[in-house]
Amino acid sequence: MASSCRVAASSNHLSNNMDATARDMLNIANRTGSTAKLYGLTGQQVGALAATFLELKTPPEVAATGINALLLKLKAADKQNKKFQEGLAGIGLNARTLKQSIEQDAQGALIGFLETVKSSDDVMGTLMDLFGAEYADGMAKLVGGLDSYREALALVADQTAYAGSMQQEYEARAATTENQLTLFANQVTRLG
Repeated sequence: MASSCRVAASSNHLSNNMDATARDMLNIANRTGSTAKLYGLTGQQVGALAATFLELKTPPEVAATGINALLLKLKAADKQNKKFQEGLAGIGLNARTLKQSIEQDAQGALIGFLETVKSSDDVMGTLMDLFGAEYADGMAKLVGGLDSYREALALVADQTAYAGSMQQEYEARAATTENQLTLFANQVTRLG
């Protein structure tokens, strides 16, 4: 299956199983795709992150901005300001180790980072140090919604689970249209 078809099918599968629409996930993916690719995430993983933000009732524009900020700051951890470095140190991380983790397993590093933040003594203070007031609220939602994020990742982890979802969606819609046309034809026949 081509990459774009897998992404479309996984988005459809996520929208069928989470409180997120495929249209909103696509909106977020279009805004974050380049950053996510540079970070090392697949299209399906971006979809899972987008679906998580949407399930947490974050508007698509806000989610996209937050995702870009999160991924950019983590990917360029060694280039961030002193406050960011202190925030990392406060949760037992450093920029060099974080960058190496991202290079080895981008998705694993992201989950590990979020789990580390969640287990800190001062989650909001840590988020303020790392992302500033502008993004701390959105990041707090994601940290608080880690179970939803893990669920979304599990939904896209097995390609066989969503491989035929686009075809099934089409068939379901076609069957409905076909049924409506049949009913309409029967009414016309009765009128005749």
